[in-house]
Amino acid sequence: METVLYADVLFFVNFGMDIISIWLTFLIVHQKTSALRLVLSSVLGGCYGVLSVIIASSGLLSFSLSIIVSFLMILISACGKQRIIDYVKYTFILWGVGALSGGIITAVCALGGNRYDIKTHNSSFFILAAGMILSVFIVRQLSNNRISHGCTVRLKEFGSVFEFSALVDSGDLVVEPISSMPVIFVSRSVFGSNGNRDIELLAEREHDISDLSNSIKRKVRMVYVNGICEERIITAVIPDEIYIINRKRIKRVRAVFTIDCIKDYNGFEGIVPASLLR
Repeated sequence: METVLYADVLFFVNFGMDIISIWLTFLIVHQKTSALRLVLSSVLGGCYGVLSVIIASSGLLSFSLSIIVSFLMILISACGKQRIIDYVKYTFILWGVGALSGGIITAVCALGGNRYDIKTHNSSFFILAAGMILSVFIVRQLSNNRISHGCTVRLKEFGSVFEFSALVDSGDLVVEPISSMPVIFVSRSVFGSNGNRDIELLAEREHDISDLSNSIKRKVRMVYVNGICEERIITAVIPDEIYIINRKRIKRVRAVFTIDCIKDYNGFEGIVPASLLR
């Protein structure tokens, strides 16, 4: 039995699933990207999707090619220089997200050992153009919705008041184990270069708590974080005061904060658990 697959439709299906999968991957790992980068990487993924059917590779070769293409898509999509290990982690997350959300389509097409006859529609250019425009529009809308779901945090600590923008993240479920207070992640850049030794120590991944000042030591809490890419222990601090400003509403909250070496959270300077806005 001969199954006819239209190359333009197959490309569009893979292109659409790739652009959604990459966006979801970067949403999970809080990595910044852009609509143009998403389109370019998804074009690569769409072309590979068509070629994989034509070549009909399987087994280890197919898996290896999928990982290589996924890695290239991550390289194209990522904004800013990352460590190689981060690119590798993002690649496997992308591959997993793609396998769950869209890879099953290819798997269904490959069942039964059918022979494929690859053809194209006469209107392929218009189909692809419309598909790309629609995908970019969807990603932009999703990105805008996410960006609008932010708030302002006013933090009083280290003898000063710091105010910064924060992403409201429903996936941030990290809490301090003793009091169950939520953890707010704050970029090191928020505190500027005031030369405070406590800030510098807390911003380091590895530091000796005994080197902190006595006033900060009393407020330090150790928190276990089980993230997508790693597991680690972070040092959190109970601030003097902390407020959430959302839509002109100012709310004092009970939370701890940790200083993160990450410079940017997709355009924000910190991450706030959604539970603090309820």
